[in-house]
Amino acid sequence: KLQRRPARRSQVPTEAGHEMSKLSVGFNQDSSLITVGSTRGFSVYRCNPFKKCFQAADGSIKFVEMLFSTSLVALVGSGKQAAFSPRRIRLYSTKTRQFICELDFATTVLNVKMNNKRSTQVISQLRQTVAEFMLC
Repeated sequence: KLQRRPARRSQVPTEAGHEMSKLSVGFNQDSSLITVGSTRGFSVYRCNPFKKCFQAADGSIKFVEMLFSTSLVALVGSGKQAAFSPRRIRLYSTKTRQFICELDFATTVLNVKMNNKRSTQVISQLRQTVAEFMLC
């Protein structure tokens, strides 16, 4: 007889014994890469063959959006550190391991989506405001 266990938050032990909780999981636009945001940073995994291809332990990352298979990643923090505010989008290069720019908003960023020409963010919790920015 099978017993059902209650669902629990996914936690992964780290080297120092501190646990890491996943905050988001998503695919890039062509589903060749998986991005994972966590309380310890973010990771990028290749799907075929499955392997980790990038990891950064910068802070608590709530949303990760990668532009196809490029090195450009949009990050939204969970708010546990001042640099990773839930009202700030930070564009990051996995190639140079540096932040390219930051976009600050008056309200919490709810999601980030990108394509080849523009980056779109849903930024308002109450009015569902959408802001678009051209990628140059």
